[in-house]
Amino acid sequence: MNGKLWTIILTGVFALAGTVVGGWLEAESKIELERTKLDSSVISLALSQKTEQERQEFLEFLVATNLIKDQETKEGLKVYFEGPDAKSPPFIAPELNTALTERTIENASNTDIDFFICQKDIRNEALIQLLRKSHAAISEHGKFGESKYKSWGAALYKEVSEEELRGKATVIMDFDHPEYAEWEGIKSRLKSVDGQLPVVFMDNRGKNTPWRLSVILCAE
Repeated sequence: MNGKLWTIILTGVFALAGTVVGGWLEAESKIELERTKLDSSVISLALSQKTEQERQEFLEFLVATNLIKDQETKEGLKVYFEGPDAKSPPFIAPELNTALTERTIENASNTDIDFFICQKDIRNEALIQLLRKSHAAISEHGKFGESKYKSWGAALYKEVSEEELRGKATVIMDFDHPEYAEWEGIKSRLKSVDGQLPVVFMDNRGKNTPWRLSVILCAE
C-alpha cells in the first residue's frame, strides 16, 4: 500500500475519531446541563412548599435519596435541615401563569378557574399561601377543571380598579354561564379557609370568559 493511500486512511481515521469524541463530549455536556436543570427544578419545588417544616423535609428527602447528584449542592442544602441550628429554608413563590390543577381528560369539560394575586402582592408569602389554600378548598370539590396561578395587573381588567379589590377575595363570574349557580358553594368553600379575606362576588363587567371564572386575592 503506497504512502498516499496510508495518508488518506489515517486522515479519515483521525477525522472519524475526532467526530466520535466531539459528539461524545457534546452529548456529555448536554446531559450535564439537563442534570443541572433537573436539580434546580426539584430544589425550587422543595422551596415552594407551604411551611418551613415541609421545605426542610423535602430538601432532606432529595439529599437522602440522591436525587440531587452534585455533591457540593447536597452539602449546601444540609444547612437547612441538619443539626439544632439548621437554617430556615427560603420560600420561593410558585411561578406565575402555571397550573395549580392540570387539565385532564376527566376535567376537560368542567369550568376552569384563574386564581389571581394582585401585582403588588406577588412577593407576599402569606397571601400566596392563602391563595394555595383557597385553590385547595375549591378544587377538592371535584367539579372544576384547570386552575392557573396568575398576577392581576392594573391593565389586565380595566373595568375593576385595584382599590375595589384591596383587602378582599373577589370572585368574578359571567352572569349568563352555568357556573353562576355555583356562587354560593364557592363562597362557602372560600370562607372555610383559615385566615381568609372577606369574600365578595362581582359580575363580569368586561367581555365574557367562556368556561372560566376568576378568584382574586388582594391584601390591603
